[in-house]
Amino acid sequence: MRKNRSLLLILIVMAVLTVLAYRKPAVVKETLTTWEVPAEEGAITASFTDDGNHGYILSLEGSGRIRDFASSKDAPWYASSGRVTKINLSEGITAIGDNAFPECRYVKSVIIPTAIQQIGTNAFADSTKLCAYGNVSANDERRIYQYSEGKPVHGGYYWHLADGQEVLWDVTRVLFIGNSFTHTFDIDQLFDKVATAAGASVLVERITIGAHNVSQFADPADEGGAMVEAALTASSDYDIIVIQEQSTRPLTNFDLFLEGTAKLTRRIHDTQDHCTIYLYSTWGYPKQTAVSGQTIPQMEADLRAAYAAVGKELGVDISPVGAAFSKTYTEHPEINLYSGDEQHPSYAGAYLSACVHVGKLLGIDPRSSAFDGYPLPENPRAEDPVYANDTEFSKEISEILRQAAYSTVFESK
Repeated sequence: MRKNRSLLLILIVMAVLTVLAYRKPAVVKETLTTWEVPAEEGAITASFTDDGNHGYILSLEGSGRIRDFASSKDAPWYASSGRVTKINLSEGITAIGDNAFPECRYVKSVIIPTAIQQIGTNAFADSTKLCAYGNVSANDERRIYQYSEGKPVHGGYYWHLADGQEVLWDVTRVLFIGNSFTHTFDIDQLFDKVATAAGASVLVERITIGAHNVSQFADPADEGGAMVEAALTASSDYDIIVIQEQSTRPLTNFDLFLEGTAKLTRRIHDTQDHCTIYLYSTWGYPKQTAVSGQTIPQMEADLRAAYAAVGKELGVDISPVGAAFSKTYTEHPEINLYSGDEQHPSYAGAYLSACVHVGKLLGIDPRSSAFDGYPLPENPRAEDPVYANDTEFSKEISEILRQAAYSTVFESK
């Protein structure tokens, strides 16, 4: 009997040891790399840990001011910035220098500790939302969201925590896809200013390459298409996406215009949860009509018909910027809507475009906006005769353009 009991005890001990031997150890995030960060008034270290999805979490610990980097390439983590998905900053850090994290493009948002009051130029990627608890400003005047536990009852840019994640309060996220007809005078940013000054909360992004067309943006193998694909797969919460075709392509290559737009809209619908798509119907312009023999309104009407046909085929709405150009060109010929190249928009044309987009995309009367176009942007090309008239503008012109945008969007049938 004693022998049986001894044998049983030995078997139990051996079984326990076997289980212990094969039991997996607790998962501990391993620190992969550590650096000393150039700092003032303290000492800061940075480290990478695995995010569990083939990316890195970049954590900065310590106290003091992160010094400026001459360029993004001088940051210790530069070589692996493309794999960084999250940045953690400790409370002891008091400032972030220039060019610290702009290549960390897959970081959607960063919480700025309360001790930080100043952020340098080009410190983060344009697509990274900066969410602050305290008062902080950026040298490049980029937008910073303020913490609000409850839903704000007024306009502005606020965030809160939901399930441990930073979430913006009631912000309409807008992406413009196009070429120089979108980025001339930063029409997307003018849209932002007009909308914000009318009480809207918008987060505006753009993907633009000069002379690019929709077929290229719909092709992930293309430079522009790769940028679009990266944006669509990185986030599923775009509310509005605006697609602008290359200027005359709806007339000269309608089938390719339709095919490329169909492919791009399908991809948007596949990746986005609740996105409304608009086609950015552009304008007739003197450079082309001098060749075709048409009038500017005739060229614009043909463009508008082509955009409308594609929109009807794909169930996509139109932002009628070109129609507002024709209305203004006809009723107020004294207003110059074109740059010296007689093709791209002047500042007045860009402001008109932004006002139309605000009316159509957001349903906001652009006349209600406190942003009347002033102050005018700096124009580094002002001495170039091609662009010499880019910034002809006045308060009176601003009022006429806002009224034209309103009439085009809300009164035209």
